[in-house]
Amino acid sequence: IYIVSICNGQFYGSGMHVSPNSLINDGKFDVCVMGDCSSWNIVTINNTIFTGGHLDLDYVEMKKCVTYEAKPQDNESLPVYIEADGEISGKLPAKWSIVPNGIKLIVPKDF
Repeated sequence: IYIVSICNGQFYGSGMHVSPNSLINDGKFDVCVMGDCSSWNIVTINNTIFTGGHLDLDYVEMKKCVTYEAKPQDNESLPVYIEADGEISGKLPAKWSIVPNGIKLIVPKDF
């Protein structure tokens, strides 16, 4: 697996549209799994992720879930680090769960 993105919103980074169908209020994560890739496939992903075009690639899969668990492959000798918002935040194994309506916001009526 090249990369797994666990998303609640549609964008991250400098406008990468990694999860175009995500809704922040549906109570689910959208998980983008970019599978086994050749070097050329990685270039293709990087060139299409800003438009959401990577979802049309055979080796990219989207899943919806309320809980997601990830662990290193068998016999993994090196740690697999987790990056959150550009910072290393831990390492696998890990489990993520969403809390539907967990944050209440007050916004202007014309927002």
